[in-house]
Amino acid sequence: MRLIHMFFVVCLVTVSVVAMADEPIPISDLHFNDPNGAPLMLDEIVTIQGVITAPTGVFNSGRTEVYLQDDTGGMNLFSFNPVWEDGYELGDEFKVTGTIIAYNGLTELVPITVELIGKDRPQPEPLLVTCGELWASYDYATNSEPTESLLIRLNGVTWDPGNYALMDDTGTAMMYIDPDTGIPWPEGEFNVVGVMKQFDDAGEEGPWYLGYEILPRFVSDITYGSGPQFVDLPIQTGVAIGSATIAWTTDIPSETVLEFGMTPGLEMDPIALGNSTTTHEVVLTGLSSATVYYCSAVAAEGEDSINSPVITVVGPSESSSGQIDVYFSQSVDTTYSTGVDAVQTNIAERMIERINAATTSIDFCFFAFTLDEVADALIEAHNRGVTVQVIYEMFDPVINELIVAGIDVRTNPDEEHDNTHNKFAFFDARDGDETNDVVWTGSWNASYSGTNLNAENVVVVHDAALAAAYRIEFDEMWEGAYSRAKADNTPHLFLIGGRNVEQYMSPTDGLPDKMAALMGTADTDMFFAIFSFTHDEIFNAIVARFDAGVAVRGVCDAEAAEYGRYQDLADLGIDVVLDNVEQGGADQLMHNKYLMADPLPGGSDPTIVTGSYNWSYSAATYKDENILIIHDATITNIFFQEWMARYKEGGGTWDTEAPGCAPIYIAAAAAGAGSGDSMWATDVGINNNSDEVLTYKFYMLPRGADNTDVDFIVEGTLQPNTNGNFPNLWGSWMGDGAGAINVCVSDGDAAGVTSRTYNTSDAGTFGQAIVGKEGMASAKLIGMGEKVRMGFLTENSAFRTNVGFMNAGATTITIDAEFFAADGTSYGTASINILPFSNNQWNKPFTTKVHAGTVDLGYIDVWSDTADAMFLTYASVVDNETDDPTTIWPFDTDQMVGGDSLSCTPYWIAAGASANGAGGTVWATDLGINNLGSDELTYQFQFLPRGADNTGVAMSDPFTLIGNGSIVYRDIWKTLTGNNGAGAINVCVDNGDATGVTSRTFNIGDEGTFGQIIEGMRGSSAAKVATGEKVRLGYLFENDAFRTNIGFMNSGANEITVNVEFFDHAGNSLGIKSVNLDPYSNNQWTKAYTLAPINASGITAGFADVWSDTADANFLTYASIVDNGTGDPTTIWPF
Repeated sequence: MRLIHMFFVVCLVTVSVVAMADEPIPISDLHFNDPNGAPLMLDEIVTIQGVITAPTGVFNSGRTEVYLQDDTGGMNLFSFNPVWEDGYELGDEFKVTGTIIAYNGLTELVPITVELIGKDRPQPEPLLVTCGELWASYDYATNSEPTESLLIRLNGVTWDPGNYALMDDTGTAMMYIDPDTGIPWPEGEFNVVGVMKQFDDAGEEGPWYLGYEILPRFVSDITYGSGPQFVDLPIQTGVAIGSATIAWTTDIPSETVLEFGMTPGLEMDPIALGNSTTTHEVVLTGLSSATVYYCSAVAAEGEDSINSPVITVVGPSESSSGQIDVYFSQSVDTTYSTGVDAVQTNIAERMIERINAATTSIDFCFFAFTLDEVADALIEAHNRGVTVQVIYEMFDPVINELIVAGIDVRTNPDEEHDNTHNKFAFFDARDGDETNDVVWTGSWNASYSGTNLNAENVVVVHDAALAAAYRIEFDEMWEGAYSRAKADNTPHLFLIGGRNVEQYMSPTDGLPDKMAALMGTADTDMFFAIFSFTHDEIFNAIVARFDAGVAVRGVCDAEAAEYGRYQDLADLGIDVVLDNVEQGGADQLMHNKYLMADPLPGGSDPTIVTGSYNWSYSAATYKDENILIIHDATITNIFFQEWMARYKEGGGTWDTEAPGCAPIYIAAAAAGAGSGDSMWATDVGINNNSDEVLTYKFYMLPRGADNTDVDFIVEGTLQPNTNGNFPNLWGSWMGDGAGAINVCVSDGDAAGVTSRTYNTSDAGTFGQAIVGKEGMASAKLIGMGEKVRMGFLTENSAFRTNVGFMNAGATTITIDAEFFAADGTSYGTASINILPFSNNQWNKPFTTKVHAGTVDLGYIDVWSDTADAMFLTYASVVDNETDDPTTIWPFDTDQMVGGDSLSCTPYWIAAGASANGAGGTVWATDLGINNLGSDELTYQFQFLPRGADNTGVAMSDPFTLIGNGSIVYRDIWKTLTGNNGAGAINVCVDNGDATGVTSRTFNIGDEGTFGQIIEGMRGSSAAKVATGEKVRLGYLFENDAFRTNIGFMNSGANEITVNVEFFDHAGNSLGIKSVNLDPYSNNQWTKAYTLAPINASGITAGFADVWSDTADANFLTYASIVDNGTGDPTTIWPF
């Protein structure tokens, strides 16, 4: 009905009608009905204005389903195709024009046009009602529903989740907890806030007078008593032998208290920490092996206290083997095995073997059970004294055989839904002997098709703690509580054979959220095989990882795909294939239900999730289901072998052996503790600036090692014109350590690679930006006999210098370095041997290598005489207080010449200052000149104020610098001009091939670090742009922590227009902004993303394209990522 009615509404919409409905009307006017309960304004176009009370994603993650309220009433906004792409946030005020529709009695508005009026508006006070009032919400006297879609509140209620009944002293109403909210089911007496909805399934003719219910929106909408409330209810966050960690948060400080015991009565002495905090954590120690414990947190202040709902944890089994066996019904491809081959087998025979091995008990819970041979095995076990209990869903003659044999069988008495979709069993889990406990689960039904025709999987786990969890679930159903009548009462975290394992049941445990959370951990690859797939939240989670640059590939069953999300995935460019397994001359079902995160060798936390759970709404909301999440590289690889067989069977062409690639080197990366309290991480961003899919591989090259035979850690793909962001790349895959990274890409000309290595502690800033670009002028590979110089190096009480080397060749090389003071005095030389494809770093080399002591803005010459040497070198100047590094690249003497109309050779410093800045910062620019030749160097300065036409700006008087000399001008703008100011600086020299120019612009306040290094380069290929050339600035941030400034320097004698198109990380264009630059002028946009017409915020790893269509244009561009806390900038040059 909804689809048909929506189509009718869309057909009625015209632009002229929309224009007639521009002025907002009171929302209460829309809740008057005809005598049948249908809206009087049905199908009319109206305009309303109000504040969002239930935002995007709360009740539906795949389409618009939000609530809005004004002073008179509330309204549900519904649309399959969102008009407002940015999402409706809590407290947003909108003016909405749309069409009135009705769905099961609920009056809804389908938006046509949406206008954001303001943000962060206060929430309306919920209307206090009783259950009796909620049930009788229809006003028969006026045929109106004045409280429909309002924010309401009920106090002192209890709830029966089995039939949604909400009860107080006045009567019974309904409460529905949408699985998308992630709200745990409440227990005992509580208070609830939510929106009032109508769901009256009275058919097409009505009348629609009933079905009123409350829908809570957030965990915080359900409260218990008075005093402190739980913001996040207790969950288990860690597990170890003999212990479990439990954490929760409260809205106001309270003591951390946990009550617990071996029964729901919580009979053991509580743990009280005697503190006062909102963030609580208790490590429960001394747990007995494979024993379940019941726990409840207490939130108390004075006389007011409440208990959280009871959760369970289980002590890891200390006697079970922890062995995990995996079986598949169809072919596997063991060429992808990393050591343990996947097994194709007759699963029914494996089940019979397990039944025959049982000695005391068998608990058997299956959706479909039709195999005579399995029934015979169960009967034989029963006859030899084994206690056999069977829960089934689909009745078959074999069930009657069990009954005749005296075996106790039960099923869900609710005939409306096929609720029990489990396929699990456990063996010998009731005899107190942990050594023989076994759990069996997966996608396999005990049927002929499941055994002989379909593609199925089974996991068999030898663990008593896991069996204890499945025993709780089985016993609950055995006693008659199925589907929503169950509770979230099983332990969820396990330590099995050294592996971290998770277990969740449906519908109580929020399986879509658990699946989405797992998908969110995939760093590089995510592969799945799924039979039925319709759930929006899981679909959106897959798309989010795909948009983040994760390589997503999937196999769907062809038959089920006709009504699922297969085509939606394919339309987005995700590599997904259809597979109907062919057996017996006919297509059968690809009935698997599993997903792998980072399964390839070297992947970060390879994980597999499998079980009975299809990715559907029915499975999430009322079917009895179970999943296992196993964090283990071997088990995950076993599933990958089966997945590759299904993928190829479905026509997939991808393989783990990717074609050759172009290396782009990140010369330094790290993870882990540094000096002092610093903790280091390296984030890497890849930008695909082409219209083709980019393939990448990461090769991690540990410091000091021979990395000749290092294989790639993982590979992935990046969609056209998008960014991939890989936080803590080294730490995620390698743990603590340091080294270099080879980002090997399918198209070196289409890839821009940027990294930042930063101190993650509170003292850290944005960090050290290292651009990895094949052939980048400032970081190019250095050949045998070539000498490069790095200047502006400092080693004193405030700063220290580190120097790094990266061997890009297959032979061991020797690298030499000579150290100099600022005046050219040599301190001596030092050498280092670098193994093939290895790297190393000297820390404080002025002190440790040549014992120079304090050095202020010295320099180093670096070279290698080894035949066929090819290497990178760089320096880092590190702030001794914050430990934040600033990268210094070698001077570049191999530059383009062009656009120079002056008699000397210009070196442009694109940004300099002596001025006050934002947030109390005070800025200065130091500028250093280094004479790389033996002859005297003559130079002059030209100061080019920001925003001015600098055509006739005079040169300074000439200065000279001795051969191989170096000089530094402190606060150069004020020192040489006598004034404060900001702009560009031209250092014009008589011998451009023998000059290195470097500047640092820094905050001289106490919060400042070493500052922003901007090299003066004559048409540097890293920064200079000509007419019609488009360059890209990547890894841009505009959020609470960092802001992006973008600068421009016109190095020509003509006025030019520079255009910038802004993008978010996913490649979505946010608009174009332009700037006019007078001759030799410069300008800078501060917080560039926030400026009109872009008006964007919350940007992480965005990018911008920069170009000019003006004839004969020659200009420089750069970005600065500025730390909002310290005001310190980090320079980002174009790819």
